Amino acid sequence: MPHGFPDYGIAAPSEYVFPIVSWEDYFMRQGLIKTLDGNGDIIFFDSFEGGLSKWFQSAGAGANYIELSPDHARGGNWALKLNLAGTAWSSVEAAATIPVAAANRFGFESSFTMHGNYYSPAWYLYYYDLTKFYSFGVRYNASTGKLQYWTHPDTWTNFADVTWEVNPLYYFHPVKLVIDASKLEYVKFIARGVTYDMSGKTPPWDTQTSRRAIQPRFMWTLISGEYFPSYLDDVIVTQNEP
Repeated sequence: MPHGFPDYGIAAPSEYVFPIVSWEDYFMRQGLIKTLDGNGDIIFFDSFEGGLSKWFQSAGAGANYIELSPDHARGGNWALKLNLAGTAWSSVEAAATIPVAAANRFGFESSFTMHGNYYSPAWYLYYYDLTKFYSFGVRYNASTGKLQYWTHPDTWTNFADVTWEVNPLYYFHPVKLVIDASKLEYVKFIARGVTYDMSGKTPPWDTQTSRRAIQPRFMWTLISGEYFPSYLDDVIVTQNEP
């Protein structure tokens, strides 16, 4: 556009140029289904197309198990199938550990299917700072229909009501937990298109001296004898959340 001329009409610019800080972040976001705020810089992404080697898994006793499944995937060919064997209060969980340089505002996003109020999904984001680890967590209590956060001293506390879309099997709910590790408090939780302000709420903690890291973790707990598997996909961990 010529200097001193208006920015419309024949003098209007024909293209705009913007810097991209991270091509990796850009390509990841371009390939994802847009459902949440898109904030933060991606430091971990898993759509389970490459297996389960990133995840520590625990399936408790009995016929509970976690496996890759092509049955119901959100975007690619695979999702994580969480199989609960029909025994009340049985659970499955998985966690991945991500080294970090310093405290930050971190986000933990994932998408899951819900086939009835038979199980309670929970999302944790542990923060390790070389002296302690802090257990940030949100769960849906299927017995009460309440969203709850994990707080000191190891107590689930209600903060919102929520109703999930249950069935069909392919309906994935995106959720996102954001924490501020520098202030050691929750920031927000996003579910069902609603952003819940959690500022000022604090997590429980315990002593450890082994690492500086964050750990996204999810746990599904069956609360009745019904058997319905759940599917989880597109796990994203971010830093520099606003």
